[in-house]
Amino acid sequence: MPRWLDPKLILGILLVLGSMAAGARILSDNNRTVEVWALKADLAADANIAETSLVATSVRFTSKTNADQYVSAAKFPNGARMLRKVNKGEFLPRNAFTTEEDKSNLVDLPIPIAAQFIPAGVAVNKRVDVYVVPDESKAVPKDGFKVLEDVVVTSVPREAGLTGSNDSKVTLRFGVDPEKIDIDTVVSKLVTGTAVVVLRVGK
Repeated sequence: MPRWLDPKLILGILLVLGSMAAGARILSDNNRTVEVWALKADLAADANIAETSLVATSVRFTSKTNADQYVSAAKFPNGARMLRKVNKGEFLPRNAFTTEEDKSNLVDLPIPIAAQFIPAGVAVNKRVDVYVVPDESKAVPKDGFKVLEDVVVTSVPREAGLTGSNDSKVTLRFGVDPEKIDIDTVVSKLVTGTAVVVLRVGK
């Protein structure tokens, strides 16, 4: 029998070819990347996702399961809003936002406020509390009272906290729960004194 017909030789050749094919597949899988959305800035709960909020990033995941946890950059999540906070630089998780209609009675409330009463760290999607110091007060801290708690900033003056302008305003977004917030009362209190924004650090 010719040597090249030796079953052991044929089996050895098949094993070598199989190993080469498996190695090539592993290398191919390791070099395969996908594009997912990453955050260009912090996004707080209730914040809308704008095109300027995300950037497409190429990533090499170790498994399809890991890749499926994040949103592919092949399609932008139009009309989406955040369900929880995600930080700048993180990939956008599929379970961190929704495109369903919001039924939480959210309102946007513009608050006239002097820029010197807006902390420099206040920015869109940050969470803040709002206090009012009555006009007749001498602005002693104990005279102020809280009118809003843990609400989302949706717009802020460009020079917040850096100028002495008295015509600035901050727009806040929050849900109106009739059992917890009376919007008429909030507005009436805001016009009776000086509003002060307190930044919730880390939120």
